[in-house]
This record gives sequence, C-alpha cells and structure tokens, in this order.
Amino acid sequence: MKHLSSSVGARTILATASMLVPMLLLAVSAFYYLTKIADDVGEAEEEARHELVPIVELQTLLLKSAMPPNDYLIHGNREEQVNFAQFTQQIDTAFDLLRAHHFGEEQERSLLKQAWSHWDQARVMGTELVHVSFPLSDPQAMANQMGQFDATIDKVIANFD
Repeated sequence: MKHLSSSVGARTILATASMLVPMLLLAVSAFYYLTKIADDVGEAEEEARHELVPIVELQTLLLKSAMPPNDYLIHGNREEQVNFAQFTQQIDTAFDLLRAHHFGEEQERSLLKQAWSHWDQARVMGTELVHVSFPLSDPQAMANQMGQFDATIDKVIANFD
C-alpha cells in the first residue's frame, strides 16, 4: 500500500506543479508587461506635461493681453500701455521658451511658427490700440480694430489646439 500511496502523492505533486508553473509564468509575464505599460504611460504623460504646460501658460497670457487695449479704448487710462507692454514681454519670453523646446514633429514646429507670425501681427495691432489719442475720434473704427485684434489673438491660440 505504501507504494501506491507514494505514487498517488507523486502524481498529486506533479499535477499541482503542472498547474502552478504556467500560472506562475503567466503572473510574471503579466507583471512585466503591466510594468512596461505603466512606464510607457508615464513617459507619454511627462512628454505631454512638458509640452502642454508652457502652451497653456502662453494661451492664458494671450487671453490676458487682450484686456489692456480693450480697457484703454473704454477708459483711456495710459497705465494700460504699460500693462500691454508687460504682457508682450511675457508672451515673447513664452514663445522663446517654446522655440527652445525641441518639438519632435515638423507639424508642431510649423504651427509654432504660424502662431508667432499671428502674435507678431497682434502685438503691432495692440500697441497701436493702446497708443491712439483719447477721447476716441471714431469709436466705431476703434471697435472694429479691437475686433480684428481679438480675432488675431484667437488665431494665435487656435494654432495650439
């Protein structure tokens, strides 16, 4: 009987091992691939954050830069000239930082170049708006110019969407 018992025990151990070894291999390979996927997602998230945070900050500055010309045309406060000049300096610096970042795709570099071109136009338009004589001789014409300025700022922002 002892021989039968050890044979059954050996078969039980062999059957258990034949089930556990594939499960162990499956668990190890699943752990390896999940770790690899987590690393890849982390790298993609870091790249997105590295590219998106400066872009969002630039878009915020662009939206804020539209206020000094608008406020100047409404109230005629010369302080808005200084405010607009400060925004233009901050935006120029933000563009410099983005240009220093080496975007991987040609399309990204092209869109950045287009955005700069639109900003260059908007900067000139905004500077003209905050330097018109006040009170306004033709408020409707200034409102139209302000609309063109806003549309140009929108073009800059649209390059990053």
